Amino acid sequence: MNNTDTVAQAEQWRADATRYKLLLRLVPAINHKLAGSLQPVSMLAALMARHLSRAQPDMSILSQNAADIQRTCKAAAVARADVLGWIQAPGSRPVTMAAGVAQCIGMLSAEFAIRGCTIDNQTGAAHAEVDLGAVTTLLASTLLTLLDGMTSPLAIRLQENAAIDREAGIVVSWTEMAQTEPLATGSNRHAIGWDDVQAIAAQEGVAMQHRHGRAELLFPALA
Repeated sequence: MNNTDTVAQAEQWRADATRYKLLLRLVPAINHKLAGSLQPVSMLAALMARHLSRAQPDMSILSQNAADIQRTCKAAAVARADVLGWIQAPGSRPVTMAAGVAQCIGMLSAEFAIRGCTIDNQTGAAHAEVDLGAVTTLLASTLLTLLDGMTSPLAIRLQENAAIDREAGIVVSWTEMAQTEPLATGSNRHAIGWDDVQAIAAQEGVAMQHRHGRAELLFPALA
């Protein structure tokens, strides 16, 4: 194995290790999202059980309860598929840029709020189709890199970089905010850095550039 092969293999290992660290960081959010999607099912089932315990149950109410349970079960299945999309094997899982970014923010917003940071997502009109795993993995890694390296709370903004030649981009920019109270610290055990993000970007075929206060991610568009 020559030196080029050795470097490539090392970068592959770094990317895989970063994916593992990212998954560990996301476990609490994943558990919370899955539990939250199932909670309405339990509540509706308890309500239906109360109606069934009556001497003369109202069949119209029971029919509505059954329909509500079916609807919430379908919603829970969709939520499960969305969450597991983060950790499934790489592949073409088309999603609009806006939807992929929204999923990522939904998973991370609580941790950022706890650390005093804000995320302003302005990608709602980004309709280019990209791979779900690539967007969520790269964006989550980028945001956690900011969280791990900050010395004061950050105001983070996400914007669309217009699609060019079958590519679709996200611009992540950030500024430091005034610190009004002691900064909440997180564990550095599974910290993620820019070299880690770059390794995943190379693995996903995503062009990435970053400098002080700004990072650009350019994804291959699927359609």
